[in-house]
Amino acid sequence: RFALNEVREVGDQVMLLARFHGRGRASGAEVDIPIGVVARVREGKVAEARMFSDPDEALKAAEMREFDDGSEGDPGVPPVSLS
Repeated sequence: RFALNEVREVGDQVMLLARFHGRGRASGAEVDIPIGVVARVREGKVAEARMFSDPDEALKAAEMREFDDGSEGDPGVPPVSLS
């Protein structure tokens, strides 16, 4: 299950704060993982997106515009160009 907690516009970027919830089929282990996603929007479409395992790092990357340079701290997943 994916739960979207917050969406923020930061300049030409959109930041999403969310959580993944789930339970392993075989093990029954519960998973509850906070994530942050920063996406760059061009002409009304998502052009690039990066996922962070630490939502605070996503906020820092969005506010400091570190999206393209591999931001300090948790680098997240490398950006994916969708265009």
